[in-house]
Amino acid sequence: MDKMVNMNNIFRIFFGATFFAMILLSCASDPSATASASTTQNDDSEAKFTKTIPPAEFMAKYNAMPGATMVDVRTRKEYVDGRIVPEAVNVDYHGDQFLEEILSQDKNTPIFVYCFSGGRSSKAAYKMRQLGFDRIYECKGGYQAWEKENKK
Repeated sequence: MDKMVNMNNIFRIFFGATFFAMILLSCASDPSATASASTTQNDDSEAKFTKTIPPAEFMAKYNAMPGATMVDVRTRKEYVDGRIVPEAVNVDYHGDQFLEEILSQDKNTPIFVYCFSGGRSSKAAYKMRQLGFDRIYECKGGYQAWEKENKK
């Protein structure tokens, strides 16, 4: 009987600890968001960087850099429904061809990336940095924030 009680206690402790560990792991922050924040720079002095900037500054920088590429990482439907600039290249972050399509862009050209609200573009910018892109500008708040500023 004592062995049965001890085994039940061991199982309870084991499963309790496992459950607790699963809860802790599920609450951990997104590693791509943390890594992206650590690579963000406050100025353009370094050759390689990712910079998240407000919509007005995002557009001013884009317009001041002829030859820069604007990448919209939203779905095709979102892209067709409206985009920041007509020449934006649509590379769906969740699409099967994301890596292939993003790698078709020039890594040495400034890349301006946005999504709807900033989540996908942050992850895309992080992935692009891993792939060797030099200068990435991300629109803070995405298309939603840009549209809100431009309706004023």
